[in-house]
Amino acid sequence: MINMARLDMSKNSRENDVNQLPEIAVSSVRQMLERMLKEVIRLEENNKQREADKASVKRHKKRITDAASLLAGNLYALPYRRAITATSAVCGFSEKQLMALIPKAKSIAERKTKQVRNRQIMQKVAKGWTNSQIGDFYGLHGKSIARIIAQIRAGGI
Repeated sequence: MINMARLDMSKNSRENDVNQLPEIAVSSVRQMLERMLKEVIRLEENNKQREADKASVKRHKKRITDAASLLAGNLYALPYRRAITATSAVCGFSEKQLMALIPKAKSIAERKTKQVRNRQIMQKVAKGWTNSQIGDFYGLHGKSIARIIAQIRAGGI
């Protein structure tokens, strides 16, 4: 059985101990808590800034990707120099910046060209063409056509 009088006495002695803390200890605890609060506020501000920076980077990457896609379409339809000038007028990037995007634009154009070709290959397969016939039509080997068809069916392309 617990002695209630003893618990009350120990509670009172703890309160007295806290009340008897030197003023220096109380002020140093207060200063420590203030420093911790400032640090928490600083970390929260840093997190907000980091999130804003991430959003800014995401917008910039999208803008670059959009410019590269536009440049890819223009490179397909226009002579090299005119494609860069036309893209620069629309997207606001300088011609020098767009010249740096040419490899990315070519990659996008190749990917889109392959997507169109792969769709056409599957249409020919549906019509009953053999792999050899499709390969002859596109200048590829029949085994290459079989590999492309397998990748498309597997969802890889």
